[in-house]
Amino acid sequence: MTNIVKNSTKSESESAGQSGNGSGAQSGRESDSGNTPPSGGALGRLEAHVEKKSQEQGFTGWRRLAGMGFEFFGIVLMCALVGMWLDQKFKLGGMGALGGVVVGVVGGAYLQIRTILQNDKK
Repeated sequence: MTNIVKNSTKSESESAGQSGNGSGAQSGRESDSGNTPPSGGALGRLEAHVEKKSQEQGFTGWRRLAGMGFEFFGIVLMCALVGMWLDQKFKLGGMGALGGVVVGVVGGAYLQIRTILQNDKK
């Protein structure tokens, strides 16, 4: 257990191979090379799990971005349509549609930023 904590909290100089003990320097060089399989035990299982999760998130990342794009476009479109309706009802001469687009862009950007910040907390 303490090896996991030591390996995960190594400073940059230790990960470059200047570790205080021989085993930490060797395991740091092995993990930096990328050609060697993960070591056995808990650390090896942890490394394998992290690698698997990063590959899974990479695959679903484009789906999340596509969904965020559709959400942004939908908000802007909905606000623009409401603005166009207000133009027709109150004879605003295009200012309602322009206001709707501005409100949609600001509201959509707010929701995108909020979503990104929530995902970063996880």
